[in-house]
Amino acid sequence: QYPNVSPEKRLVLALSAFGHDMGKMFKDIQRPKEDGGTSYHEHEDHSPKILDLFLKHIHLHPLVRDTSLITKFHMRPYSLKG
Repeated sequence: QYPNVSPEKRLVLALSAFGHDMGKMFKDIQRPKEDGGTSYHEHEDHSPKILDLFLKHIHLHPLVRDTSLITKFHMRPYSLKG
């Protein structure tokens, strides 16, 4: 669908999507909601750290910076809406 996007950029986006919610596994950030669900405030601070370790473990060091930034700021659009 996006033929002008390089394979490396595609991989960065795919890995960022894969890891963007990894921080939700930390019990310290899990908060019950009134409707019975769970809120995960600040998971975006933990997810990049976990993804960084994973990418380094599988020897994808060159992708760490970009995936980290995308993963860290994936919630930013929600804070910008009125």
